[in-house]
Amino acid sequence: MTQLLLSQLAITPQQVAQLSSQLRNRVLNFLVRWEAWQEALDALPRSQLKRLVSLQDMQARALLGLGQI
Repeated sequence: MTQLLLSQLAITPQQVAQLSSQLRNRVLNFLVRWEAWQEALDALPRSQLKRLVSLQDMQARALLGLGQI
């Protein structure tokens, strides 16, 4: 992948974290589907990670994709 997916969408990881939960989850699922593991991790909203199982699942999928778990 020569260009990062988020840059192709003209959005930063910080901006993804600020999106509505529905849109944020769609972007995160898109990143994971296209195996942009690190981008998905970078876009996870850290402040909500401990209380939302859906974000924990997304984090686990990205870490698994990176071979870190």
